[in-house]
This record gives sequence, structure tokens and C-alpha cells, in this order.
Amino acid sequence: MTSPALLIEVEGDATITQDDNQSRSAPWYNVPAQAMVSVEHPFIVKNITKGIESMGGIIKIHQLVQEDRSKATASLYLRPEDRMSKPIFSTNVKTNNVLLQLTVPKRTGRKRKRGSIEPYQDEAQDHLSESTPTTGPKNARYLFGSLRDNPERYSITPVGSIEQTHRFRSMSDFVFSTTNNSFMKKMRDHILPFEYDKMKGFKFDLSKGVKENTELIPPPSFTHFSIPFNYSYRQNPSVKQSIDSSGKVTTINTQISPKLLTQLLQYDAEQIPNGPREDIVPLSSLDPKIQLLVKNIAELLDERPIWTRRGLSNHLRSHEWSSVGRLVYQYVGYMFRSGPWRDAVVKFGVDPRSDPKYRIYQTMTFQLFANDENGKPKKIEEGKKERGRTRQLKQYDNGSHIFDGIHVGLDGKTWQVCDITDPLLKPLLTTTNIRDECHIQVDGWYQNGTWSKARAIVRHKMLEIISGRGPPPDSDYARILAMPDILDRSTKHLTMFKRGKATAQEREMATIIRTMASGAARRGGEGYGMQGVEDEGDDDAEDVDDRVRQAVLELDAADQLGDEEDEEPFASSADEMQEEGSGDDIENDSEDDGDDD
Repeated sequence: MTSPALLIEVEGDATITQDDNQSRSAPWYNVPAQAMVSVEHPFIVKNITKGIESMGGIIKIHQLVQEDRSKATASLYLRPEDRMSKPIFSTNVKTNNVLLQLTVPKRTGRKRKRGSIEPYQDEAQDHLSESTPTTGPKNARYLFGSLRDNPERYSITPVGSIEQTHRFRSMSDFVFSTTNNSFMKKMRDHILPFEYDKMKGFKFDLSKGVKENTELIPPPSFTHFSIPFNYSYRQNPSVKQSIDSSGKVTTINTQISPKLLTQLLQYDAEQIPNGPREDIVPLSSLDPKIQLLVKNIAELLDERPIWTRRGLSNHLRSHEWSSVGRLVYQYVGYMFRSGPWRDAVVKFGVDPRSDPKYRIYQTMTFQLFANDENGKPKKIEEGKKERGRTRQLKQYDNGSHIFDGIHVGLDGKTWQVCDITDPLLKPLLTTTNIRDECHIQVDGWYQNGTWSKARAIVRHKMLEIISGRGPPPDSDYARILAMPDILDRSTKHLTMFKRGKATAQEREMATIIRTMASGAARRGGEGYGMQGVEDEGDDDAEDVDDRVRQAVLELDAADQLGDEEDEEPFASSADEMQEEGSGDDIENDSEDDGDDD
């Protein structure tokens, strides 16, 4: 005997009570003990046969109502005809629902106005609504209409309780079509039916060698993600609506960086700019503070036509420089992306490759590495941020762009010849033994030996100072300074130091200088015939160890950048610089002028 499991209120305001002796307006129904399983099919099933096939057939459905129903899982095939498609598996949810059978009078097709007592009239066939079918399964609209029209003539019969419900909430996997795959066709015909006679007809191609049009078997699964990812899309709070000049509503980003149109040239550019770009924002429309900065920089460029950005920052000492410094370059000058004047701000109309007097403005760029406690190279941190870029490692304020042989400012990587005041290097860099034609890629107006010696000595002294050992005595560089200003095959023997007659440091620096000089010759210019000098029986070739190679790579970083740029298009706007990775690289890879970017 079964007891009532659920009481259903049909209509009206009747209340429900479990006391059979009390009057009640809603009847009680006994729910049969037969338990049922519900499957919430995600599609509208119009063909019952195809609906069963999408569930894997009647056998798969029978498995859902076996004894261990709580662990059963339903499978839904979106392509039942393709055995290679991966099904969607259901989530088995425990429920406490009741399946009801509603019986309503069959509609005859005759109609009358609702609430009237007039006789029913036949409706013309061509006016029958598509939503009230006369045969086949009835839709929900038809059934609810029948319940409303026959409030006293329908019946309710409980069929059973629904204790398990299968719901499909997973995403479907990708399907690789194997319709035209001959191997998979053989698999479908012989293996997938699971019939022994057909399996015996399956044969592998055992021929050897590479076969044309080799077929690839798709993987059993393309994705392992069954639950859609919640991307939490939301509107950027910086994007606001505004009205443009034509009166249309548009959106603007209030925090977008201003577009930078600084003109960046390659070392071999034929023409130099004589003024800002035409599409630049007019200077008169900018903030007065920016206009004042532009005016001050223009005055400095009148006094000295080429500056490093760090030098300009140290001379101006403006509080606004940290936020708008990068915006003013485009109004006063241009820059070279590589070469002897790399990353320096050059006054419009000035071409330093045209006159030897501009050699004092050539730049040296260093990637400084010191040795750690294990003797391995360790990159020097340049005052990077706790919050933005700082100058916490700078020993002296306004002179960080100057190298005097005693102090090293670590807020940048680039120094100019005119800013090197070390008494040891002054005679070397003010020499009159210069080139007749500018070497636009590496050496500029200096001879290859002069420029290589200067860069090697500056780097060595900086590393000694940074490492805490202090500036070395000038006598340590006497042999290096005595090396020829022009390094070629005829002067090669003057750069070779024998063991026992020179220190390890002198032999190492000599090897670095020869390697740099030969590298400059290989990349063009006048060419001093230094190609391959290291391979022709150097007495100390065994001293070219990892430290020497590391030093050469560091000193040659600026030159290598110039070689790489020939392989990619040149960017002249902020958008293009960001796409090519050059807009910010100018700040980070070469010289950090202390801006709080």
C-alpha cells in the first residue's frame, strides 16, 4: 500500500490539509511506487525515433533505469550518424518530482465565442491555426488552451516519482569529418558494427615505404574543457561617451596615452627631417607647461645640437618632466635608432654624419654586467621601480649623464663623448686622427682602433667602480692606450701581448678591442682588412674565454641592433612603435632618463 506523496492544487484558492475528515477543495492523489528517470533533452524533439537515436539508442536508455541509477550517465550524440563524434555527457541530479498524466477532451475543431451560449460552429479548413494541430503530438499551447476551455472535464493521473534527472550543461567537442577518409571508412564498415564476420574482413596495408596522401587519424578528443569559461566581460571604466564635432555620440578612452610622432631614423637614412611631422598636434593647443618645456629644450639644442635624453632631463630639472618628457622630443628634434648617435635627440636640420665636428656628440651604450659571488655575470639594476622609475642608485644628481672616471650614474645606459670628462680618456677622444668619411654604422668619425679602445676602457672602469673596487689607476691602461688608432693587418702585431710581459687584464682588453675593430670592418665602412684576425695564429687566442665573449656582446649590442633593424619596417608613430616593439624599447633598452612612466 502506498501513501499519498504529493498533493496538487488544481485551481482556485483552496487550501491543502492532511486531515481526511476535514473538508477540502482539492483532491488527494496517490503516487505509484514506480520510480522514474527524467532526461532534459536540450533540443526540441519532433521525431521520437531520432530523439532516441541521439541518446545512443534504446539500449543506452534502458541503462539509465537500472538498479544503480544514481551513478548512471546519459550520452547525447549531436551527430548520431557519425560514430567518431564525441558525445555530451549528462549531469545526474537527484530530484523529487512527480510525473503527471493530463487527459483533456479531444477538440472537434468547432468554435464559439468564449462565455456565450451560442451553438458551436465549424471553422473553415483554411483558417485553422497552425498552433492547434488536429493529429499527432499536441504542443504546449494547444494543451493549455484545452485546460482553460474545459475546467471541469480534464483529469489528472500520477504516473510515478522522478528521483533522478539528467541535465546536459557541458559544451560539445569539435568534430573532425572523416567522411572521405578511406581508413576510417573501413573502420566504420568492419570494426564499429562489432560483428565478428565483418571484423575478419578488416585488413591493414602492410606495404613498406612512404605512401602518398597518408591519412591521419583524428584524436579522440580535441578539447578537455566541458564548462564554458566565465570571462567576466565588463566595460572599461576609462571609456566614456562623448559627442564629436558632427553631433554623433562616440566613445573615447580618457586614459589613453598621447600619440607619439617622434621621428626615428636608421643609421643609413638618406634624408633628415627639418621639422616636426605635419600630422602632429599643434604646439599651441598643448598645456602651457609643455610649451615651456619645448621652448627650454629648443634653447638647449641651439647651444648644443645633440643631447642624450638623460642630459636634457638633468639640465631642465622640471617636475613636469617625469610625466610629459617623452612628449616634447617630437617638437624639437629626431633620433637615430642605431649607429654612432643612437638614442640621442638631434636638432632638426642637423646631420651629424656630414661634418667631423659632430664626433664629440657620438654615443656609447653599455649593458653593464658585474660578477656575482660565484664569478658569473650579473646584470646591474638601474634604479628600477618600487613605484615607477627612481633615481635611488644615482650617486650625484645633475651630473649622472657625465662620466668623470670616478662616479657612475646608473639611471641610464648611454653616454656622449663630450660628457666623458675622465682625464685619461680626454686625449684619446679629442684626437685629430679621424676618418675622412663617416662610418655611419659603428665608429662614426673616429678610427676603428680609437673608438674600440675608448669603449673598452670606459666599460672596464665603470664595472670596477660599480663593483666597489674603485677606479683603477691610469697605469693599468697604458698598454691599451698605446695600441694603434687604426687596426688592420699591418698593425695587428702591435696589439698582441705575450704571456709574462702583460697582465691578464691587458691581454683580455686587447682581445676585446681587436674583436670589436674587426667586427666594425665586417659590417661595412672603409674596412681595414681585419676580417679573421682572431683565426690566424694569435699567440693568446686561448685567452678568449667566456668573459671576453660576454664583454664583446655587451659592447656590440648597439651595433647588432642596427643590423637587425634592416629586416623589419621602420616605425615613425607611437602605434607602429608599439607593434614593432620599438616605442618603449627606446626608453628601456638604451637609456633610462629617469621618467616615471
